[in-house]
Amino acid sequence: AVKRKSKYVAPEFLSVSNRNSIMPPLPPKKATNLQVGTHVDFAKFFNIKEGDLVRVLYGKDAGKQGVIRKIDHKKNQVIVDGCNMTKSFWSPRWTPKTKDVPSITTVEAPIHIHNIAPLDPVVKKPTRIKRRVNMFGESVRVSKISGCAMPEPVPSEFLTDPTDNDFEIAQHNRMKGPMKDKYSKKDKYHFHMLLNITARLRGEKDDQLLNQK
Repeated sequence: AVKRKSKYVAPEFLSVSNRNSIMPPLPPKKATNLQVGTHVDFAKFFNIKEGDLVRVLYGKDAGKQGVIRKIDHKKNQVIVDGCNMTKSFWSPRWTPKTKDVPSITTVEAPIHIHNIAPLDPVVKKPTRIKRRVNMFGESVRVSKISGCAMPEPVPSEFLTDPTDNDFEIAQHNRMKGPMKDKYSKKDKYHFHMLLNITARLRGEKDDQLLNQK
């Protein structure tokens, strides 16, 4: 009897390969800038600039609006005009002669950048900002809610204030307070006495080291 050949042909995906069942090595990971533990500048990623109108989302001043006066890129904190006000118990402008200036001043404390959001110019609601290229080839900031271009931030000329550094100076001098007049000038006799004491102590230490050897 003659055997008939079957017309059935196995498809390609069912065909058996003679290759070894060893997986190829995985490709190396691509180097990324956002490694674990690296510093991230959120103001740059959120496209937030000094002079933008923002709203506070959380905290005691939630719902308040203000203009960003200063951005701390290292700590990811901002200072918003009129928000998160705290009392400083030593005013750097106070002196015994000018008693009209109060010794307790109120300044803006820093707010983390995650606790604020820029306002949409059309809907007047908190939004996020993205970058888009317009028909002229310029990269502009666009609101994600309405798709409208964000207005230009307030110029730095209107953000400067002579009391901007009051909070930093007050924090630096919070424990020691203002220096008295008699200590503001160096006393030569006291200075030379300290030099003699330090020289004597160094000499005693040198003698102890020589005796040990």
